[in-house]
Amino acid sequence: MDVAANEKRGYGIPVLLALHSGMRIGEIAALKWSDIDFDTNLIHVQHTYQRIQAINEVEKRTQLVFTDSKTDASVRVIPIGPTLKKLLLKHKKSSRGGFVFSTNGQPCEPRLLTYHFHKVREKAGLSTIHFHQLRHTFATRCLEANRDIPSVSALLGHASTQMTLDTYVDAMLEQRVQVICEMTKLIG
Repeated sequence: MDVAANEKRGYGIPVLLALHSGMRIGEIAALKWSDIDFDTNLIHVQHTYQRIQAINEVEKRTQLVFTDSKTDASVRVIPIGPTLKKLLLKHKKSSRGGFVFSTNGQPCEPRLLTYHFHKVREKAGLSTIHFHQLRHTFATRCLEANRDIPSVSALLGHASTQMTLDTYVDAMLEQRVQVICEMTKLIG
């Protein structure tokens, strides 16, 4: 996190945004300044920017598509903590255009965000991980802080709490250990 926070030209901010919000890379790429309400400290997640297979599959090309979030659950509101708010406000001062991360006024290509992530990861001395694992780190931290499953599920934009439970059951091992310890105290 320290390496990402000190990265020049704001290249580490998408990493911190993923770690502090659990947003997907396509959601981060599509994020507009108008989606962030600094008065209420809320991010409104409603779009995604993704590279998908082109309609003409014969050429095996891809295209970038800016679209509304896929499901009702993906459209969500995420509170902003003070650390993230400070970073975003600082980044906004040097930003041009409507997108939080942009290239020539267009949303930043998710592959470019991934490229910058790997530069940050290397500087931090981390082994090979994928950008999406930042989202898993966010979810795991929420669960380790004993936050309730419905809230974590809503923050992640999961369609059901069962999906969250199925994905992060291992992160809850410490809680299961605590259940056994407490139960043991009760029965002697």
